[in-house]
Amino acid sequence: QPLTERVSDKSVAEQRLLRSHVEGRTLITDMLRAISPSLLEADPVSVNELSRTGVLAVTCGSSLGFHFLRLVLRDWFFDAFLVQGRVAGSAMVKRRITEVYFLSALHSLMCAVFSLRKLFNGRWDSHHGSEGMLCFSLGYTAYSLLSLRKYVCRDPLFAISEVANFVKMASCLRSRGVQWIVPLLMSSEIPVACLNALRMLSELGVAPSSVTWR
Repeated sequence: QPLTERVSDKSVAEQRLLRSHVEGRTLITDMLRAISPSLLEADPVSVNELSRTGVLAVTCGSSLGFHFLRLVLRDWFFDAFLVQGRVAGSAMVKRRITEVYFLSALHSLMCAVFSLRKLFNGRWDSHHGSEGMLCFSLGYTAYSLLSLRKYVCRDPLFAISEVANFVKMASCLRSRGVQWIVPLLMSSEIPVACLNALRMLSELGVAPSSVTWR
């Protein structure tokens, strides 16, 4: 009987794992299908598999969202924070660097929260929410390459890293049955979130001995 119970428990665990890997239709794919069926693959088995045109559309839309967020932050926060040196060229450069650090910190924080929620809820291999995070991360990667295009040739390692991330996210959106691995991929952003927050505080002039740093 103990052997039978172990076999039964194993079959239940396997069925639960199989159900967690089954991808249902998502809001993003439903919206893309409503806009144009060509944004998704024609294969009926590929529920959430985006076409090349779909990946391009998602990348453009997400990148525009990041640019809009950057403009809002510039008008509402950074201009007021750096008002004393607004006319100086160094202040303009500092503001741009701070904006990029803020977007990077926001991206890494969202990815870290996504992974940690999956971990603490015991749904580490669940695909739910993975497509949205892939689109979010894909847009950030594309926008960072565009906003920092001057440094692509000066820093080849940065270019290789960002291009590799872009290919990774696009490949997940173009593939079938792999979105359950997205929480594991996003977990690499957990230490980056803390590092980007410290970098942004440094650019804003916050002293390392202050309470905020600690």
